[in-house]
Amino acid sequence: MLKPVLQLAAVGVLGVALWKVLSVFMLPLLGTLLGVLLKVALLAGLAFLVVWWLRKPKDSEPKDGEAPAS
Repeated sequence: MLKPVLQLAAVGVLGVALWKVLSVFMLPLLGTLLGVLLKVALLAGLAFLVVWWLRKPKDSEPKDGEAPAS
């Protein structure tokens, strides 16, 4: 139970660190629409990464003694 929470916290800290580092490189684009779109794309990508990372891959597989779903 604690492991997914710690993983989410680690991803959040990493995301903030990347945001700070990438903001220096994106400083010329900061006021433009392109800069805003890049930041939104970065946030969406991080959100999808967190969902993919925390999703359990064995949820769809049948367990021992269970009939497969049809």
